[in-house]
Amino acid sequence: MKLNRILAFFVITFALTAMAPGETAIVATVGDDAITTQDLVNRTRLVIISSGLKGDEETARKIAPQVLQNLINEKLQMQEASRLKMEASDDEIKKAIEGIEKQNKMEVGQLSDIMKHAGIPPVTLQQQIKAQLLWSKIRAKKIQPKINVSDDEINDYLKSQSLNPAEEEYFVNEIVLPVENPKDENKMKDLATKLTGELQSGKAKFPAIAKQFSQSGSAQNGGEVGWLAENQVPKEILSEVKRVGSNKIIGPIRSVEGYFIIFISDTRTIDAHADQNVVTVRQFEIPVKNPPAVKAALPKLKNINDPAQACSNGEAYAKTKGANVKNYNSVMVKNLDPAVMKVIEHLPTGQFSDPEFTGTSVAVFLVCEKTQEMTPQMTADEREKAQDALFKRKMELESRKYLRDMRRNTNIEIKI
Repeated sequence: MKLNRILAFFVITFALTAMAPGETAIVATVGDDAITTQDLVNRTRLVIISSGLKGDEETARKIAPQVLQNLINEKLQMQEASRLKMEASDDEIKKAIEGIEKQNKMEVGQLSDIMKHAGIPPVTLQQQIKAQLLWSKIRAKKIQPKINVSDDEINDYLKSQSLNPAEEEYFVNEIVLPVENPKDENKMKDLATKLTGELQSGKAKFPAIAKQFSQSGSAQNGGEVGWLAENQVPKEILSEVKRVGSNKIIGPIRSVEGYFIIFISDTRTIDAHADQNVVTVRQFEIPVKNPPAVKAALPKLKNINDPAQACSNGEAYAKTKGANVKNYNSVMVKNLDPAVMKVIEHLPTGQFSDPEFTGTSVAVFLVCEKTQEMTPQMTADEREKAQDALFKRKMELESRKYLRDMRRNTNIEIKI
């Protein structure tokens, strides 16, 4: 964010309370701990500055309820850490802040300077970071040991994928705004709508918004979930993704959990077991002595464009085109040379590949036949990935349950 844009936020007066200058009041109590108007104002300023949201009264009004809920959750997390005798050292907090600066291409100490000019005390960010560090430690100690992914679960997961070996995959980024109480429905919908509009306008950045607002475990990664197959995406979200397409902000989407804002940054069609397919491949090549000769060979490769002739009689067809041919007949993809496998494992049948420089030639590849293995053997790597996906899903659900239980077991009173 440019300095002049940052400075513009410094003069904003948020209409959160009607307090006189310097006056403060309690907006919520969490057990024996209090959250004051100044805590709420400072955090709201921090959220707006760090996420790129428009710094006006409407924005402050709409995000303040969620900012307050985040402050309440952080109080709960720090209270639980105290009960468990866990600590986050000053050095850990300092390193975490330096990590934020590095991610945002800032100099060490620059974030502190920005906050100082904004009139935001250092403790505002420090407390947020401290709560995040402690929550990670709580999850590791109290939740993670209880999560078990059985062999049957892994087998069922892999079986569901193998039934649809060729499918779309999406690189998913998410912002999750759960609705845990029906009375919060309208507030959360307004917030989701506001954030979606800011993101769609390009005024705010997805990773920054995710870090400040998302209640998913992916929040600390800027909302990045990673590649998900179709059968891993909830139906209500998948339908919107297919309707809107990639590289667009999608939302807000109401799901069982609450409201989702989704950004699909990339898509791909994959064959989950492509390396176990049996294929017949033709490799047409023009020998070259050195890389500069590649350009001269390309026109000849462009003339190799008849899949039917190339597959039916590769030798004769190659001769008419002044090329050489290599035949790979009924071979399992995983048994091919790795360089060849990389080119053809996702290449559709009957379609020539782009030209590839092999070191001694320029070549195009053509898959003439492909037989999918109906009962593929799952590799150790596939099982490990499945276990990791299932573990993360369980970890997310159990973490939310743990936090909900803390809220139910603590006397929380909101006074505004």
